[in-house]
Amino acid sequence: MEERLMRQKLRRKQRLVWGMLSSAAAMLIAAAVVYVLKIPTPNLLLLTVLVISTTVYGFSAGVTGGIVFIGYIMFAYSTDHSFIHYTDEEILRLVVTVAAVILNVFVIGKLKSRYTSTLDRLTRANQILEMDNSLLKESTDTDSLTGIMNRFAFRRDYESYEHCDVHVMRLDIDDFGAINEKYGRSVGDYVLKNVGAVLEAAFEKHACYRYGADEFLVVAVDMSGESFMKHIRELSGAFNELRETELAAVGLNYSAGYVHGIVDHHDDLRLMLRTAEDNLNKARRTGRNKVVGSEYSRAIIKKLRRKAHGARIR
Repeated sequence: MEERLMRQKLRRKQRLVWGMLSSAAAMLIAAAVVYVLKIPTPNLLLLTVLVISTTVYGFSAGVTGGIVFIGYIMFAYSTDHSFIHYTDEEILRLVVTVAAVILNVFVIGKLKSRYTSTLDRLTRANQILEMDNSLLKESTDTDSLTGIMNRFAFRRDYESYEHCDVHVMRLDIDDFGAINEKYGRSVGDYVLKNVGAVLEAAFEKHACYRYGADEFLVVAVDMSGESFMKHIRELSGAFNELRETELAAVGLNYSAGYVHGIVDHHDDLRLMLRTAEDNLNKARRTGRNKVVGSEYSRAIIKKLRRKAHGARIR
């Protein structure tokens, strides 16, 4: 934010210099037009240019333009353009014109200054509000323990996965309750933080969610099967390193199940989550540190649901 304010101050100084130069140039051009065309009442044109310059660029530009204005009027009203000798009538006209210039520059410059100050305060308030909103969004969407996205973020992202080719993986830490009971919640939290870190390293933060107490969810979009399996191998290697180093005494193990398919319908992702959970349960039954996957088919899911319904009736 400080850097942004510094840039704004620099741009404000640049606008100030540009405004003063532009105002002086505009007044000089207007004075040249008045002189060449021999306009008998030059004040109206010059005052109009001055008002516009002050309104657009502010007080400093108005002062610069006003100086040029007064200089030309002194030249125009003086006897033989001497800048020194004036008749009584010319002195009166000069005094009235100078007073009008000062009054216009002061009033319009003051209004412009208040407008700019109010706009700056609103801009700073908006910037602070944007930062607060960003922090609030991050705290709402991010799991405070692991640093990856949470279940709320997944609900927010749910519709964005429609019409996408996705790999949906659910991962559990085996016997996590026993780890908490044996080593305490601080060790359990440390395990969760490490698991979140290895998931983020393997799949990137935008694809990872903490879905439950010790359950994690990965939704990888537009990833080939070969690439997905490469990430799975990287994840397995990271778990091996954890087991051999920091968490060797804990006996960290996991089970994971995934499904691959295209989300053609809003129900597909929900069914994929169920299929991934079924595969996760299969992985648990086949041993530790296993990953079980399958291809998604809505027809197969419907068939399984009909079978399950028939079994309940019998």
